[in-house]
This record gives sequence, structure tokens and C-alpha cells, in this order.
Amino acid sequence: MKRYLILSLILLFVVSTMYAADFKVNGVYTAWGQSQHDFWFGKKVYNDNYFVQMLRFKVQGIANDNLKVVTRFDMAQGWWGVDNALRSAERPYHKYGGSSLFDFKDTNFLFHVDQAYVDFKIPNTPLGFRVGRMWYGLGNKLILDNNYDGIQMDLNQVIGKKLTLSYAKVSEGVDGLSDEPKVSPDGRGNYDARDANLLTLNLNGGNEKLNYNVFALYYNDASVNDSNAYVPDHLQFFRARFTPQITTLMAIGFAGKYKAGKLSLNGEFDFLTGKDDIPNEDYGPKQTVDKNDGTIGGYNIYLKMNYAVTDKLSFGLVGGMGSGDDDVTGGK
Repeated sequence: MKRYLILSLILLFVVSTMYAADFKVNGVYTAWGQSQHDFWFGKKVYNDNYFVQMLRFKVQGIANDNLKVVTRFDMAQGWWGVDNALRSAERPYHKYGGSSLFDFKDTNFLFHVDQAYVDFKIPNTPLGFRVGRMWYGLGNKLILDNNYDGIQMDLNQVIGKKLTLSYAKVSEGVDGLSDEPKVSPDGRGNYDARDANLLTLNLNGGNEKLNYNVFALYYNDASVNDSNAYVPDHLQFFRARFTPQITTLMAIGFAGKYKAGKLSLNGEFDFLTGKDDIPNEDYGPKQTVDKNDGTIGGYNIYLKMNYAVTDKLSFGLVGGMGSGDDDVTGGK
């Protein structure tokens, strides 16, 4: 009872504070298309055309310089002709097909709230906090780019420009009602209800010409006794084949942006290591999981160069390389 009383008082304080808030609304509409031909280099007939759109709004309720509430939502986001189609789970006779590639993603929502959080600063200190559902990302979004529920803390102008420590609850496991290693199986036969958690550390610094980020990531999924991990089993959309089931993952990286006149450079290097503790005997449906459990290791290299010819015209070059897996059917 005491807990509910405290929560009610906090909610009442936030509502009364935001009653006199200034509201700021901004948004963006994007639409793009692509035409793909001879994608299989003559092995199959391939002639497909796609159109994609998104209308996104961001609403901020600003009480003062130290307190605001932020939410972001998308409307009618999706691939034309796909987002209104029945999901594969709702089609009784056709459980697979083109539309199943987008199952349970945001493309199936006419209205979808991406973010909702409180952003506040402690006056006369370098500390700032965000609590709720918000964006988590590192560098150029190569190893982390998603919305999660959690807490982010900023330490401003003490070490570099800003040092950010983040925690996210990625999954509560099974139906989210227990943290036990074994509960009654759900509809898919999963019974390990333990959690998956994420920690990140990001240091930002630099000057007018050079801006850099040094970051680290730690992810742990404890719910693997039932041979089922959140990544990739619970992402609920089509993934690349032979994906490792990630039990533990650690990563460190460096990203930097340099600008000199009309020339700008953007680069990143990441190193990843971790564990796949699930000994799969097969590759699963659509070969989505790695048969060989063991050590996960890899790297990313990314470089983007841009030259501004005029204010509205620029030429660029993008290159990237990842470690990959030389043998997806054997080894680590």
C-alpha cells in the first residue's frame, strides 16, 4: 500500500507540474522508393519495386529548464501494400509469404508510440536523467540502435563534453511475470523466465573540427535454459540466416567525425566478443539460428567521406567491412 501511495504522489506531482508546461511539437514526413532488378544475377527472375513512407511526430511538454516530458509516435508508417496485410499468425492457411518478413514490426501499426520518457536535470549539478522508454544508440548505430525501457544518466562537462551511463531492461523473459529459471511453458514451449539486461557507457568529446565517441556495451540474457534467447528468437521479424543466439555480449568501439572546410569524414571501429551457450542440434525454422554454440567474436569498420560542392550538392563515398563468419555450418 505504501508503494502505491508513493507512486500516486509522484504521478500527482508530475501532472500538476506539467499542467502549466509549454508544449513543443515537431515532426517529419519521409517517402522513398527502390527498384530492384536482376538481384540474383540471372539465377532467378527478379523485378520488384517498393515504396515506403513514414509520418513521425515528437511532442515535448516543457515545464522549465530542468524538467520535460517527451514522447514520439509514428503514423501510417510502412511499405505500401504491406502494412495493412494480415500477419502470418492471422492467416489460417498461408503462414508464410512476402508479408511475413515484416511480421510484428512497426510496419504493421497505423499508430505506434516509439518513445515516452521524463527528462530532468538536477539544478546546480552536472547530472541529468532520462527515465522511461527511449532511444539507445552508440556511434553510427552499427552495434546498437533501438528503443528500450530504462534509465539514462548524463554527466555533463566533467569528463569530456558528456559521459552517459545507460541501463535498459530488454526482456523480462517468457510472459514477463516471473524471474524464475523454470515456470510453466508458454505457447511456444519456453519456460526460462529470467531477464535480459543491457548496460552502456558512452563518452563524447572534441572541438569544432573533431567530435568523437568512445563507448562500451554489456548485454546478458539469462533465460537460455529452454534453448531460447531473446536475440534472435524474440525479435519477431525475419533475420539473416545462421544468427547466433546471444547469451552474453561485450563490445567496445570508437567513432569520430572530422570536418575541415567542405570536407567531412566519419568513421568507426568496433570489437565484439561474447558467448552463445545454447547447443543447437539444427538451424531452426528458416535456418535462423547458428547450429554451433560457443564463442562470439567480431569487428566492424566503417568510413564515410563527404565533400560539399555547393550548399545543396555534395558527393560522398561510404565503405564498410565486418568480420562475418567464414563457415556458417561449422566451427565457432
